Amino acid sequence: GAANKVKAITQAAGFINDENFATQPVVEVQDIDGNTVGNFVGTITVTQSSGTLSGAKSITTNNGAVTFAGLKLNGSTTSPHSLTYAAQGTNLTTDSQSFSLEAGAAHHLAIIAAPTSAQNRITFGVTPEIEVQDVNDNPVPNSGITIEVSSNVMNLDGTTSLLADASTARANFTGLSLQGVITTTAILTFTGVNQNGLQSVTTSGISITHGTATRLAVLPTASTEESGTTFATTPIVTVEDFDGNIVEDSTLTVNASVTPKTGTAQATSTAGPEI
Repeated sequence: GAANKVKAITQAAGFINDENFATQPVVEVQDIDGNTVGNFVGTITVTQSSGTLSGAKSITTNNGAVTFAGLKLNGSTTSPHSLTYAAQGTNLTTDSQSFSLEAGAAHHLAIIAAPTSAQNRITFGVTPEIEVQDVNDNPVPNSGITIEVSSNVMNLDGTTSLLADASTARANFTGLSLQGVITTTAILTFTGVNQNGLQSVTTSGISITHGTATRLAVLPTASTEESGTTFATTPIVTVEDFDGNIVEDSTLTVNASVTPKTGTAQATSTAGPEI
């Protein structure tokens, strides 16, 4: 009979992001009763509702049927998708199918959460959270990828290597801290272990401040002075954390005394990082 509709007699199937459909669609032009219109000449097209469809999206036929090849979709795994088949330049009834898209191959790591500031030897206030994603930023579950973290300065304390969770595709680096002498802002780099093709990710600069006050330091450390006179060189006492970083906001009061020889150091006690 006369051409009435477009029908996907084999629907596309096997939808993985950025990969060719496992089953490519076969589409034909039919009459009102579903018979193939073998003398139909025209172009059959396929379009998508969302994302980016690649491959041969329009094919010309002279026998009323086409088999598409190389079709694939790039898009979000959280959005619904559909394909619509039509005969270009006609009023024939179209056909469509709905489907869900699965994540593609692991392409890069992404930062979900990361600290912007930290204190020496104190656990980060914001736990670094890293996700394995495909080329379109979809989380990739069951990747089996181990993620490790390193720092450009100081030393990282805590668990620095974690397997990405099979269901969430994320690794949460709880309990991490930076330890050592503060020289500049820290940058954390997250990489996939033995994953040469996986793009790593780095944090923005993390500002580091001193840790908990743990000791005093005196400069100069030794001096010979005459009894009853003011020191020629005034000792400077600094309040420091475990690694020698000055505790700039310290409010400790430091008292001076002389030992083991007899005598009393007369000094005014002052609160602050340098006394």
